[in-house]
Amino acid sequence: MLIELLFDPWLKSKVLEGIKYCTSRNKAHGVPGDTFCVGHKMYCLIKVEAKRLADVAGNCFHAEGCDTPEDFIQEYNRVYRHSARFNPEKIVIVHWFAEVGTK
Repeated sequence: MLIELLFDPWLKSKVLEGIKYCTSRNKAHGVPGDTFCVGHKMYCLIKVEAKRLADVAGNCFHAEGCDTPEDFIQEYNRVYRHSARFNPEKIVIVHWFAEVGTK
């Protein structure tokens, strides 16, 4: 199924460059096999799993497009500045994806 995953311009560029290949959200936006578009490229969800934010920061920061765990925390706080701050115990849904072509 075609789903919608939105990224701000800075994160969109990281996805398109292949630097960011997972995204943590407050709820599940799809299941493995679902597809979505970013710019002119098509992506497929390959894994969707629940993780504590501390685990995402410590183990998935590169996949999130960040250089360090601290960069991930700063980016998380920027993206969610109006609704939440980084809470290491918060459970988020991590969406892993891979490029599968162009639209």
